[in-house]
Amino acid sequence: MIDLVMLALADYRLSLIVSKDKISEGLRAQIGRKASGSRQWQFVAELVNCPYCVGVWGALFLTMASKVRPGKALINVLAVAGLQDILHSLLWGDDED
Repeated sequence: MIDLVMLALADYRLSLIVSKDKISEGLRAQIGRKASGSRQWQFVAELVNCPYCVGVWGALFLTMASKVRPGKALINVLAVAGLQDILHSLLWGDDED
């Protein structure tokens, strides 16, 4: 059960890193520029901007990664960051700063 909670927290944080955080703005912008000329890239652009969509693929990746030691470390780091994000939102609101 604890593994499922850890995976869920890690997936939550990973989906926000990809779809919302400043660290991946450049990637999303680059995909957005490619999307203007291609239907396939439009689909990819929609996916990377949707935390729920990223979450599905993140869950698949993290589940496979959980089978190897480096993957478990990544899951632990992302799970702690995910829990920190949830606590921050609960205690101080959803500010973007």
